Amino acid sequence: MTKETKKVEKEEEISKSSPITNKETDQKQASWKFHHVQTVENQQRYCEEWFKLNSTPEFPLVQLISAQKIDEAGALIGTTRQVWNPKMKIYLETVRMQKIRVVNGSVRFDIIKFLVSLWFAYCELKELAKDESNILIVGTNNSSPHDVDNLIKEHIKNEAQRIKGSYVNQRWLGGTLTNYRTIEKSINKFNELLELVKSVDFNNYTKKERSNISKQIDKYERFFGGIRTMGRTPKAIIIIDPVREHNAVEEAKKRKVPIFAITNSNAHCEGIKHVIPANTNSPKTIWLILSILCDAICEGRNASRNENPAYPIMIVGKRDENIVFPPFKRSEKLEKSIVQHKKFTKPAVAHTAEQSSI
Repeated sequence: MTKETKKVEKEEEISKSSPITNKETDQKQASWKFHHVQTVENQQRYCEEWFKLNSTPEFPLVQLISAQKIDEAGALIGTTRQVWNPKMKIYLETVRMQKIRVVNGSVRFDIIKFLVSLWFAYCELKELAKDESNILIVGTNNSSPHDVDNLIKEHIKNEAQRIKGSYVNQRWLGGTLTNYRTIEKSINKFNELLELVKSVDFNNYTKKERSNISKQIDKYERFFGGIRTMGRTPKAIIIIDPVREHNAVEEAKKRKVPIFAITNSNAHCEGIKHVIPANTNSPKTIWLILSILCDAICEGRNASRNENPAYPIMIVGKRDENIVFPPFKRSEKLEKSIVQHKKFTKPAVAHTAEQSSI
């Protein structure tokens, strides 16, 4: 047999086997999707039955979010097995003999404990917000891509403005709670610059002086814009990922401010009043939980304003179809830069091949 006939026979065998293999892979994918949907539906039924059995008129329990949305956000996925903190074991899902369940190398949170802790934090924030007190939101996570990170920081800013509270989304400045007098000096300077821009005398400055003043205002706005109207120690503080915001946690402990923290499985949960065990590496999870907590603040502040509610409810009480996550995707600039880099390397490879042939 010649080489050409062997090639033809191999191609015929591949063409005969390819549709079968494609069918097998399609069947495997379809079975996996069906099994995944079935498990999520079972989780939802289990949660509904558990809340019905354990809820009483004295201590009512409400499921704020469905299992489908929790699964879509990836909220129950923890860190890897090598990194998790043993003090977070009470919030993790276990199997027989109290062994931690590991899926694809990472631990998972128990859905019931997640929903119950979220409900307790919701009720506590609703009570704290009834007296119109200030609440601080802290989240400076930079682990995600740049565009996703900016979306989360913008969401923190929007939610803080919605509840008429304070926020820190760039960098936690040391002494924000324990040494507020030094921070207040910078805030006063920032307010003076804003008044100067609004005044008539600002036009008398030269073009270079005005540009320098605008640069200073941008810098102050970045670090002090969220706490410019805080004025005093907040009534509560919401922290995203206490591992990263450990300085804010320590200062809140010294000032005895109650902490509501979205914690991953690698966190040290001592000193935190309300632990919400969830995946802090997922931007959808942060977006969802922070929106629910801010809805609690809005509901508490609307309790004294039944006639004209000033704080609308956003997520709580909506169906899953009406809750739409923002598109957390990489930017086109990053993809173009990668493509250009690959194209740039091709001529260099061709040049080396020509040299080797010579």
